Amino acid sequence: MKKLLLITFAGIFATCIVACDKKDSDGKIGMYPTSLQFGYATETKTVLVEEGRNWSLDTDNDWISFEQEDGQFTVTVTENPDADPRSGSIIVSNSSDSKTLTVTQDGVDPSLTLSASSLTFTFVGGSENLQEVEVTSQPDWTVDSEEDWITIEETETGFNVIVDPYEGLDSRNGAIEVDNGFGTPKMVSVIQSGALVVEADYIEVYYQDEYDSVDEWRLSMYTNDWTLDMSRVFSSPVSDRAAIPEGTYHLEATEDGYMNAPYLISGYGWAVYWDSDVYEYDGAFDECTIVITGNTDNVSITLTAVDDNGTTWSVTYTGDYEVW
Repeated sequence: MKKLLLITFAGIFATCIVACDKKDSDGKIGMYPTSLQFGYATETKTVLVEEGRNWSLDTDNDWISFEQEDGQFTVTVTENPDADPRSGSIIVSNSSDSKTLTVTQDGVDPSLTLSASSLTFTFVGGSENLQEVEVTSQPDWTVDSEEDWITIEETETGFNVIVDPYEGLDSRNGAIEVDNGFGTPKMVSVIQSGALVVEADYIEVYYQDEYDSVDEWRLSMYTNDWTLDMSRVFSSPVSDRAAIPEGTYHLEATEDGYMNAPYLISGYGWAVYWDSDVYEYDGAFDECTIVITGNTDNVSITLTAVDDNGTTWSVTYTGDYEVW
């Protein structure tokens, strides 16, 4: 009886070994899924593999890459730059079997939108006066300009535009091209207004306190051709009458063409006007900025104004003066 049991057990064991060897020797590859579908953009997906022997991967498509892992592999496709879809494959194989993974990718649906088609800058330029353009594009886009006075800085949402300071009298024009490879590139026109920079020959400064509870500084800047008069009225007497107060003052034009500063510190205001007898320009100014630094021994005064033609006029003076 013992012999019979031993013989039976040995037979079962042998049968198991043969069956297991047969399973391993089959080498059949199981793969899921058997195909992958991607959108136009770069993307990665995973495929599961089940088989009894070592397996390898191969593809003839340069836009498809893979990374083999234990029991699986990942498939990555690069962005499809064309509107037409494309297809490729990956071969999964071992010494006795092979499977084909079909890979298809959508074509791009091209679109390109800009937040601005034109930008206007004053002659001042510089990074502190940059302007931003937002870009919405499919696929990726590029931006460029042939003008050496235009600098472009790409951002997460588009690009910034910076122009160099400009000393020309006439405005100058440039262009920026944005392209995503489909259709006609989008253009952004860049206009920078010219500047008229005049250095005053001398200045006269007057302090008046003849009004009740009101003090007034009056400043005249002279050249050989014309006179620029500025006055600042204080609603209360100033503490230091030896020098015109330092500061930066932004003015906007009123209906009569003069300028005042309605949103300065309450009670403070400037008025600026040109000598109409000698000043040739017959238009109006929209805004101006006055910057005063220093004292009577060494003062720097700059008035920058923008007229209704978009031309910037700048009058400067550096030197000393007396208060009358």
